[in-house]
Amino acid sequence: MSNRIQIKVTGKNINRFIMRLIQSKIEILELENISNHEINILINREDYQKIKKIKSIYELKVLKYKGLIAFKRSIRVNRLLIFVTLCSILFLFLLSNVIFSVKVIHADKNIRNLILEELSEYGVKVHKFKKSATKIDEIKNKILDKYKDQIEWLEIENYGTSYIVRVEERLIPNKEETILPRDVVAKKNAVILKIESTSGVTQRLVGNYVKAGDIIVSGTVKLNEEIKKQVAASATVYGEVWYTVKVEYPYIYKEEYYTGNVKKGLFYSFLNKNISIFGKSYTNSKLVNKIRLSSTFLPIFLSVGEQQEILITDNIFTEEEALQIATKRSHKGISSKLNDNEYILDEKVLKVEYKDSKILLEIFYSVCEDITDYRNIEDNSNELP
Repeated sequence: MSNRIQIKVTGKNINRFIMRLIQSKIEILELENISNHEINILINREDYQKIKKIKSIYELKVLKYKGLIAFKRSIRVNRLLIFVTLCSILFLFLLSNVIFSVKVIHADKNIRNLILEELSEYGVKVHKFKKSATKIDEIKNKILDKYKDQIEWLEIENYGTSYIVRVEERLIPNKEETILPRDVVAKKNAVILKIESTSGVTQRLVGNYVKAGDIIVSGTVKLNEEIKKQVAASATVYGEVWYTVKVEYPYIYKEEYYTGNVKKGLFYSFLNKNISIFGKSYTNSKLVNKIRLSSTFLPIFLSVGEQQEILITDNIFTEEEALQIATKRSHKGISSKLNDNEYILDEKVLKVEYKDSKILLEIFYSVCEDITDYRNIEDNSNELP
């Protein structure tokens, strides 16, 4: 770590210059002959000023610093870069300890909102610093104690800058409800396709047309027009139901989907482009879980968050292709609303219209659906349909 300097000496009769150094008791640590008029020498730093005094007509040029002086000069020359690097490391460290996402996994929206509100009360929310494992356990136990009649089990897991909360609701068995006498009625206009009855008197047959509200299975049991008793009729009725759906689909369709690649860091946004300040950016992306700083004068935004990569494809369809895709999507949309025992019986395109850059369709669907509904007998004004 001793301070040394490598210098280049240029001039005539270079050997005479070397003799001067020896006579002046200046230690030459390394010597490299470049030519008859040029040498490179390595000396101690404190000897440099002595050489400058005796150099006379010879030219000196500092090539390199070695030892502690080189380290100090490197710090001084690169002080701005070092400062920015340290600030960046500190900034990224702070970011890695900030919460950007809190997700509660449960089917019931009310339970999810309840847990999110409780966590927020304890500071576990977006843009707050993460808690220690001990603190998280403490928060979890407090929530469980507070809602011991509603929550059976709770787990708070930390994944990077996100918290995933898994919760199990405590189910208290309800007392068996007494079912009042009732009729099975049609939920909507339909032609009956199938009746699965377990109690009550069937009033309609397969193939009969019914309107919404018509009685299909009666809970009133009669003998010779005299009411003997009233029961809770039970049945499952399937009927043919009809729909007319209007669909439109463009000839030029831009499709976006996420690749699953994610970058976290500092970004600036300009003209809908998200550009990473540190490292390369995705060509197309979306910023999520972000903290954004904006200017009222410039369309530039500085954001901290996650950059999710998006792939964009442009699909150009012919009229025939657009018609097929629109029909399939409409079919899929209808099917997605049906349960396992329901299905599409028939479909027919009623009207096709080509307008501007899209196709407009009107499609008729015949669907087998569960049309079962119930109505208490005491609410009925008529006993028979």
